Amino acid sequence: SGSVRAPWWERVRDAAAAAWSYELAAVGDRPITVGKVVKGLLGLLCGVLLAAFLSRLLGKRVLPRLGLNPGASEALRSLTFYLLSAVFGLLSLELANVPLTALTFLGGAAAIAVGFASQDLVSNFMSGVILLAEQPIRVGDFVELGGVKGTVERIGTRSTRVRTDTNVEITVPNSKLLGGNVSNLTLSDNRVWSSVTVSVDRGLPVADIKDRLLAAVQLHPRVAVNPAPFVLFTDFGDKSLKFEVNFSIAMQHMTDARRIESDLREAIDAALRQGGFIQGAAPPAVRPGSARPL
Repeated sequence: SGSVRAPWWERVRDAAAAAWSYELAAVGDRPITVGKVVKGLLGLLCGVLLAAFLSRLLGKRVLPRLGLNPGASEALRSLTFYLLSAVFGLLSLELANVPLTALTFLGGAAAIAVGFASQDLVSNFMSGVILLAEQPIRVGDFVELGGVKGTVERIGTRSTRVRTDTNVEITVPNSKLLGGNVSNLTLSDNRVWSSVTVSVDRGLPVADIKDRLLAAVQLHPRVAVNPAPFVLFTDFGDKSLKFEVNFSIAMQHMTDARRIESDLREAIDAALRQGGFIQGAAPPAVRPGSARPL
């Protein structure tokens, strides 16, 4: 008589057990099975999620209490995430009983497979690590790159995201930030210098005009008292005298300089008209920073 065939669920169980214990490779006397690889991947996933949670907790709860600025906090948070991910990854392999010497083989195979195509990726990754460690550019800084000004919103392992004052997001490879010329307007502090040019008719008293210009600028609440603003008599035009009003402001947004410059032009125009240095009726006095007459 024929042998009795096992129930289907037992056959499925035996097949799954065989697949789970199937040996993919061996390092020394320690085999690497499908089950070990699955355990390692699950452990790695849990480790990355735990690293993300702990680094986010560090960035939101701990680092701000230490008095660190947002850029430094973001850099430390990112470095902590990468470090914890690496540690948890190694622990997951060890707990899954996968020998760490297997990484040598896998790393060599990956290096041969990727080859020269990975040069840009490695360069951008190392540049991102340097940016996070040395912090020549931080999250929240105002930078100028290739004639474009924007705010650094995120520094990743491969690229950095910059948002311009027109709300356009630009993704810049990290290697470009280290290898190119980048102007960081707020590296040491958020105070920047700006200027407004003024032309008036020839024959007017230069000293009185400079006093009017300086008084109009000093009334603006966003213009810094120290360092103090100053006025330069820059040149003679064909029929005009040219002045440059220089002032310092604390940048809080990329459009701050343009808005304050606009306010000061209105205030200067009103001051010169009221003093009789510009022909035409004097408009109502305007408080700098506001479009409403006083």
